[in-house]
Amino acid sequence: MAVVLALMVVTSVPEEVNLVGLWESKATSSGGIGHAMEFRADGTFVQATTVIVDTQYRLVGDRLVVGPEAPGASADASKSPSFRVEGDVLVRTGPDGSVLREDRLTGREKGTSPIVGGWRYCHPTGAVAYERYTEAGRMLFRLPMQSSEGRYALSGNTLTLTPLGLAGQGWRIKPQPPDVKLTVEVRGDDLVVAKSDGEKAEYRREKAGAWYDLEHVEKCSQAPSEAPHGAGQIFRVGGDVLAPKLLNRGDVLAPKLLNRVEPSYPRAAREKRIEGVVILEAKLTESGNVSDIAVLKSVHPLVDEAAVQAVRQWRYSPATLNGTPVSVYLTVTTTFNLDRIAIETGVKPRPRDSLVGNWYVPGQRIWVWIGHNRAYQCRITGADVVSKAVGVVDQTSENTIIHWESSSWPIDFVRRDGDELLLTSSDGIVRFHPVDGKMPAPCAQK
Repeated sequence: MAVVLALMVVTSVPEEVNLVGLWESKATSSGGIGHAMEFRADGTFVQATTVIVDTQYRLVGDRLVVGPEAPGASADASKSPSFRVEGDVLVRTGPDGSVLREDRLTGREKGTSPIVGGWRYCHPTGAVAYERYTEAGRMLFRLPMQSSEGRYALSGNTLTLTPLGLAGQGWRIKPQPPDVKLTVEVRGDDLVVAKSDGEKAEYRREKAGAWYDLEHVEKCSQAPSEAPHGAGQIFRVGGDVLAPKLLNRGDVLAPKLLNRVEPSYPRAAREKRIEGVVILEAKLTESGNVSDIAVLKSVHPLVDEAAVQAVRQWRYSPATLNGTPVSVYLTVTTTFNLDRIAIETGVKPRPRDSLVGNWYVPGQRIWVWIGHNRAYQCRITGADVVSKAVGVVDQTSENTIIHWESSSWPIDFVRRDGDELLLTSSDGIVRFHPVDGKMPAPCAQK
């Protein structure tokens, strides 16, 4: 992974620029992956690729409810974990009986609730994760994954970073990388960094200071001990889950996505105009199946569940350690936007009375093409069995009907419902979304 930046601080009074403290990138990837830097008074710095998730929380009795609607939400809290504080240990018990113990960070704030303050725990990935609960109801989650360190010097608005190299648990990339020069500008608690090619990045100063550790990443005391060929160990896929790369422990090769199922956008969520990005963490087994899905960043139970159900159907070729399949944890994001279909497929909204074009069922491998007097449908089952049928479109004064030439396919009544296409038959109702382009190769007509 390329060493992340050198930064740029431009200010009208350069001699007063103070970089000391923790800075976090304003922008993150769709998976919540961002970048954090800590500048120290002794002239050293450390930076790390970090999962950065900010959300809300509320307490309902002994239940800890986390999510963007948490402070004012009235949703059922019974599915949220219960918690108790035993001295400087936060104990969370999930609905399934699982127990997570978190240690309080020393020297951090406390509030009227015992949960207020910073906590650290051994994340299932084998790395140390950090959480911070504020008096105002904010919950901050941080998971540093890969770090580098070095020295820095600031002259005017030119920042020079002298990195020592990328580091992980028990390893370091050598030789030492060259110095990086950046132009920086400080605007209050905002930092703008520009590289020599003009590319800029924006950071925000963390007012609470360096409340989590960027330097000592992936040193979880509860992580499984070494075992032959990685048996029993869980490896994290950092950054973009779909990007094949060499992972950070040994010769671990990332899994490859074989089948991706897009989440359906629940109609109730669309009617309530619920939008947002759901971030999930899932365990990928040695056989390439997805299991143990947890919601890291919630939007609303309706879309959270849709995201979980879709990702549960994903299939991978497994990750390998020295050629032997191993389990890994994946960070997965799904976006729900009222313009989502148009954004993801490039499809412009179709006239509300038009049936013509290609349509598909989100989350399933079902496509239909409708012309002015002909139709074609293709379905691919989980066993990759392809079913096809050609039909005749019959337009009456009251209905549009498709008579499929296959006797095993019932007659479909066709109509529009907003941006969706509905096919209604004796088997039920199937909802299709518009899609541009051709059907997949197995569905090609012969």
